[in-house]
Amino acid sequence: AGPRCADRCDPAAALTPSIDSAGSCGECSDTSSRCRPAVHSDTPALPFCHLRLRARKPVTKGYPRELKTIGDHIRKRRLDLGLQQTQVALLICVDKTTVMNWERGHRTPAIRHIPAIIRFLGYVPFSVGDSLPDRLKAYRRIRGLSRKSLARMLGVDEGTLWRWETGRRRPQGEHARRVRELLAGSPEVFYPDG
Repeated sequence: AGPRCADRCDPAAALTPSIDSAGSCGECSDTSSRCRPAVHSDTPALPFCHLRLRARKPVTKGYPRELKTIGDHIRKRRLDLGLQQTQVALLICVDKTTVMNWERGHRTPAIRHIPAIIRFLGYVPFSVGDSLPDRLKAYRRIRGLSRKSLARMLGVDEGTLWRWETGRRRPQGEHARRVRELLAGSPEVFYPDG
């Protein structure tokens, strides 16, 4: 074996001689790592690094920051599911333009569309108050009933139901019993005491 080149091939040395195909510096027969340059071409980059980067997904342009309207709720759910307005329109049984107008706040959904919207969202997108007028209105909206339809179900005229919903009157006697039964059968809308 030839002479060792400890000083000239040491990794700490600033300059190293060229390496031949056998891996030695050419001045000696040492093929150990001491005699190789500080080039790490055979080492994978950062093998010791088990770093996992985590960040919140960037918010899509147009994603509602606050849910103020039913249209905001629809847009949030649509974007969360990765759906297009056309697909949502098919699910709710309306036109694509209708969904666009709801999301932009140009229109409010008609009461007949509220049940389908609730099914799409998976929740009721508006608050239900504690008073009898609020509960009656919520019952109608959740089921997509017109005032005329609910009045017919309760056996009263539309004007009477309007007075109950606005708080100008309260149902009495037999009508109060019917309203209580109607709202008692609805888990999201109950008949308030008093």
